[in-house]
Amino acid sequence: MARKILPLFLLFSLTMCATLNVRQEETALIDIIGLINDGDGAGLAERSRTPFLLDGEIVMMSADMRALWNNLAASGFGITGAVVTSVERTGKETYREFSPAMEVEVFFRKYVPPTAVVSHISSNEGEYIFLTARGRGNRTLLYGFKGPVL
Repeated sequence: MARKILPLFLLFSLTMCATLNVRQEETALIDIIGLINDGDGAGLAERSRTPFLLDGEIVMMSADMRALWNNLAASGFGITGAVVTSVERTGKETYREFSPAMEVEVFFRKYVPPTAVVSHISSNEGEYIFLTARGRGNRTLLYGFKGPVL
């Protein structure tokens, strides 16, 4: 009997790890949106991975990523009244939400971890899509972003 229970316990444990924790992802997104609204370009650059997907364009260099967030912060960019409308694991066709271009498909295959999630945000400024994944220490990292910036 003990031999049957242990494999079932392990299977259950692995299943629980693979389950998407929507509340945890929503909280992480609210933290990232807080960095945006606070104009914390350095904090956003630190949480952003390169290469980074911005709409359908790929930002390859960390220096360009820092410049992007610092310039957006300097311009007063913010996301107000943000509501998370959906959080889902990425799938084979998720890249199309950013662009149907082959470069974006390759970006997803090559750089986006299999545990990544795509989240939709509704705000006063419009609709946004965030591409995130957990990094070391369970910290949420930003792999991509789409939406109106100004």
